[in-house]
This record gives sequence, C-alpha cells and structure tokens, in this order.
Amino acid sequence: MEQINGTEIQINFGIRKVKDTDRKPTQEDFENHFKKEDIPTAKEIFTTYDPIEEKFHG
Repeated sequence: MEQINGTEIQINFGIRKVKDTDRKPTQEDFENHFKKEDIPTAKEIFTTYDPIEEKFHG
C-alpha cells in the first residue's frame, strides 16, 4: 500500500475486472470518503467507484 504525499490517500496497486455495479464517482462519494483538502487529489486519481464495496478505483 502506498500513500500519496501530503494527503491521507492510500493506494493499492493491482489489476481488477470492471464490475456491473461500478460507476463514475459523485461529489458526494468523494465527500463521504476523503478529507475536504484531499478531494481534488482523489478526483485526479480515482475514476471508478464500487458502491457495493464502497471502494474507489482508478
């Protein structure tokens, strides 16, 4: 697990198949999972959100 410098965002690297439940993350998703100051960085990294697992992927 790697942490993005200057943020509390942690990233796991790996390959994952796209699931039927995956969707583009909303502003509300970002606000529920990240600190306000980390949201702009999170938006650059993560392009997919799985609402079942409540995890971001990018």
